Amino acid sequence: MQWFDWNYLFNSVPKLIPPFFQVTLLCVITTLIIGSVFGFLLALCKLGKSRLLRGFAYSITDIIRSMPFLVMLFLLYYGLGKFFPKLNAINKIYFLELTLIIFASCRLSEIMRSAYEAIDKSQMEAALSVGLSASQALTRIVIPQAAYIALPNLGNLLVGMVLETALGFTIGIYDVMGTAKLINAREYGAHNLEIYLAAALIYWVVSLIIAALTGGLEKMHKKDRRRKQVGQSCSRKGEAA
Repeated sequence: MQWFDWNYLFNSVPKLIPPFFQVTLLCVITTLIIGSVFGFLLALCKLGKSRLLRGFAYSITDIIRSMPFLVMLFLLYYGLGKFFPKLNAINKIYFLELTLIIFASCRLSEIMRSAYEAIDKSQMEAALSVGLSASQALTRIVIPQAAYIALPNLGNLLVGMVLETALGFTIGIYDVMGTAKLINAREYGAHNLEIYLAAALIYWVVSLIIAALTGGLEKMHKKDRRRKQVGQSCSRKGEAA
């Protein structure tokens, strides 16, 4: 008896790719867009002077970060449906997206806050002293450096969001894992190892792509900084001459 069917494994991958684009990728893109807005607002509260807003933002972040993703998903799916029965009629994917947005907002707020605080305040003061406005100093000096600092954590967040969508099958969403479970049930578990390994390969490849993209952006930023530093040093030598 053959204990592993390689042909079944490779034939299963194309069946799991459409759910990835229809559910997983859609959820991640939506979460990144909406989560960035709320994450930015939370980061502003944490960096602001109001103790009330700082306490609120940090409290929300600590509560959400200390809760397992699956628990939050169940609380929203079963809890909101119980208090608001009309919500039971909507697509289940919205509950997954809402959970992802809540988690991503808190994580993005910490990424933005830490990246901003990692930049020396003297750079902002220097930019203002040479005649740049506050908005110009932020967009030209602070934000590019903060984005570079935040890149590794942002890449880890994207990988985490992709992997967390796999829990959507627990509430009946047919994403990669949900589809794999459905195919496995139809086969009566005869090829459970092959189908779940095929799902693992998809997540693995996507994670590698995200890591490669973030790594490439970091290298581009380093080259850009070196080019600017060379240009500045040449200009200084020219002025000295």
